[in-house]
Amino acid sequence: MKINLKPYQQEKPYTCLPACCRTVLAFLGQCLTEDEIVSLCGTRKSGTLLIDALHGIQQLGFNVTLIKDGTLDLLLDYLYKHEPVIVGIATDKLPYGTTGGHAIVVCGVEEEKIVYIDPVTGSEERLDLFAFMRAWRRQNSRALIISRR
Repeated sequence: MKINLKPYQQEKPYTCLPACCRTVLAFLGQCLTEDEIVSLCGTRKSGTLLIDALHGIQQLGFNVTLIKDGTLDLLLDYLYKHEPVIVGIATDKLPYGTTGGHAIVVCGVEEEKIVYIDPVTGSEERLDLFAFMRAWRRQNSRALIISRR
């Protein structure tokens, strides 16, 4: 099961979350530039907090839900409802192996792999389910859901 999304590559090293929001907003029919989202979400050179993204995207008239301590079942529930999920993960489990936090858009699960849009590459990627869960837990299993009102 997979949701087809148009991926956007982040334009600056610290704009992974705005790029993820841009991908989901485009899926919902709202096309904005990354700079517009950066401004709405109060992004700084250290990045964007999920709570700031929540407040910024709500200004556009969308429902935005911040999930703390998310589970695989919860993630799957949203995917089955055809709702992509923005999650924060630890990057050491990603192919480029850096350290720190990063935002991606989970858009499916196929053959024991999480399918996601990575704003660093601007493309759809896959990660072993176990590795994903470890990386997500290391960032407190938080998620952001953007949906129409």
